[in-house]
Amino acid sequence: MKQVKFIDGNEMSTSANVREWIDSCQLGGNDDLFFQRFRSSPAFLQIVEGSPKVSAVWNLKRLLKNEYFLNALSLICTSDYAGCPVNQVLIKDEKESLIRSVNPTTLRYANNAANCIDIFGRNIFSDDLNIYEIGAGYGGECKIFNDYAMSIYSKPLSNWSVFDLPSSFSLIKKFLNRFGYKAGFQSLDDVSGSDRLSLVMSNAALSEMRGALLEKYMNNCVSHASHGYFITNFDTHSKPYGGWSTTEFLGILHDMGKDDARELDTLSYLSHFDMIAGSRLIVFGTDAPKKRDTYSLLDIAKINAIKLSYRITSRLMIGA
Repeated sequence: MKQVKFIDGNEMSTSANVREWIDSCQLGGNDDLFFQRFRSSPAFLQIVEGSPKVSAVWNLKRLLKNEYFLNALSLICTSDYAGCPVNQVLIKDEKESLIRSVNPTTLRYANNAANCIDIFGRNIFSDDLNIYEIGAGYGGECKIFNDYAMSIYSKPLSNWSVFDLPSSFSLIKKFLNRFGYKAGFQSLDDVSGSDRLSLVMSNAALSEMRGALLEKYMNNCVSHASHGYFITNFDTHSKPYGGWSTTEFLGILHDMGKDDARELDTLSYLSHFDMIAGSRLIVFGTDAPKKRDTYSLLDIAKINAIKLSYRITSRLMIGA
């Protein structure tokens, strides 16, 4: 396995330097009262829970046609029983003849899980493959992937490991325990090469790093993985601070022997709003098409109309 040396002495991570985030994670893990509403606290709304309602509409247009999502929907919706998330959208569950409520960030995680099935195959939810998550927030994505595993294999994941700040560990454990799930916690210093298949994934956290910290994650974690799934914002959160661009990240993956590393189309795998925000999807270990069925101009117009209606409704409620 190739390792690459990077010349950059600025060892930093964007979210790791937000004091309010660190304090809120610790409080959520240790204070039962704060845990009841942690997802509506300012730090979580800023860093994790910021997905707007209209982004949920984009994801639902795709997910409501997805068999795996529909089968796991009743489990997915339970995520929002914890932490009192602010935003909710309503879904008609045809299987159960119910109207369900779900948070946009929860749907973002559900879309990532559905993408991973499309890109890597449903065996990613089996015990044959180790999953490493870089930057786990409060454990929301791990929980959703477990929901899919329960729906497909009738058992939770036993092979999910988290790389994150120690200040987040108690909250992640507490959130997952609420649903009977668990994750392991890894130190970069303890990671070694493995012959087992593995998927490494990150929802922006990796692309908010730079310098020696990013180098260490690449060499100790990413380089050993057989599959990779990264939602990135290198060009806005890393490069301007002396880090990498998306092009440089792809080049380093290629230098590490990930010859099939490439960018997938943001609009057809994520959403129009991810595209506007500059989020990009980078993968390796797959021959998935770069682009798949996408939205028409009429779809975009309709969803933008929904976005406008949410804004108008919010203003009317505030003025009432």
